[in-house]
Amino acid sequence: MKKLIALILSAFLLLGGAFADQEVILPDGLHSLMLSEGMSALPKDPGMKELYAVFGEEGLEMEIFVYPGNGADLIENAQTLVSSGKDAEVREIGGVELLVYRDTDEADGAKCIGYMYPTGDSFVEICFWYGTNEAGLKIRSMMESFRELE
Repeated sequence: MKKLIALILSAFLLLGGAFADQEVILPDGLHSLMLSEGMSALPKDPGMKELYAVFGEEGLEMEIFVYPGNGADLIENAQTLVSSGKDAEVREIGGVELLVYRDTDEADGAKCIGYMYPTGDSFVEICFWYGTNEAGLKIRSMMESFRELE
């Protein structure tokens, strides 16, 4: 009986670990990142045609968008954000140059950190809305997992 309980407990721990992190393939099909343990898919707003996917948990939401490039590059987008009063810079993460910016929603004070990169004739944007330092650490961990697919 003890062996059976140990076997069931081992299987539970293995399966629990296997489902702890979820890899999300980004819309370009060339990059991915790992979601934190508590995140799950949320319904998309049908009125936002650029919105690809939404994931969230208590105090943290991640939105993924695909926008037309309109001939702009990361530097031009960064300059546009900076001239509008936002904190923005181009940074390399996972071997890929990304535009990283911070913003605050004027309506409700929600904080956002966004990451944008070009892919062909469009841009993929990953926008994290968060409310706590713990959520900020989860964002950092997720973006450290950002990588190009082989």
